[in-house]
Amino acid sequence: MKRNGRNEPRKIRHLNLLGKRCYLVVPSLRLFCSHCQIGFVWIYEFVGPKQRYSYLFHCKP
Repeated sequence: MKRNGRNEPRKIRHLNLLGKRCYLVVPSLRLFCSHCQIGFVWIYEFVGPKQRYSYLFHCKP
């Protein structure tokens, strides 16, 4: 496996913290298997692919 493509960090909006906006900055990893010739994207459980807001931000009351 090797890293492939643009690996800039993702800025994801999360729940407010003490009345201020809170962002999560996570790496966006793109991997490529040179044996299979298939690309992979690192997926996080708290946010969907190509989303800028966390699941908790959408479900807040």
